[in-house]
Amino acid sequence: MNTAETIIELAIREEEYTYQLYKHAEMYTKDKEIIEKLSGLASIEHAHKAKLKSLYEVLTGNEFVDDEIQNMKISDAIIQDDIKFENIKELAEYALSIEDNAEHIYRGLASATSITEIKELFTALANEEAEHKEIFKRLL
Repeated sequence: MNTAETIIELAIREEEYTYQLYKHAEMYTKDKEIIEKLSGLASIEHAHKAKLKSLYEVLTGNEFVDDEIQNMKISDAIIQDDIKFENIKELAEYALSIEDNAEHIYRGLASATSITEIKELFTALANEEAEHKEIFKRLL
């Protein structure tokens, strides 16, 4: 496995973790506004994962298999975190930190590669994460 494959696999895992995190958090709130935001976030993270999987397949010629991710038992780790949001501000603060971290990681990955397709995708993902941050800042 080459470095590009490894980087993309790590990014796919991160998106899956964040997707499951938001889906898990939905179960622990009764506030409809928070549930809608979490559901929307989960959908976005799922779309990010799909973009990364497509890039992986273009670069490697192989389909990315989710078996390895499912074997990681991500949801078990999330359950231990016991994430609950009492109000939209708590969700916004938490999501802002998640999105900020993702933006930072994607910008670092974009600058660490010379492969045009990877650089463009990571830059686009970083820009999307920056847009998400602005949404959450307005909720604070």
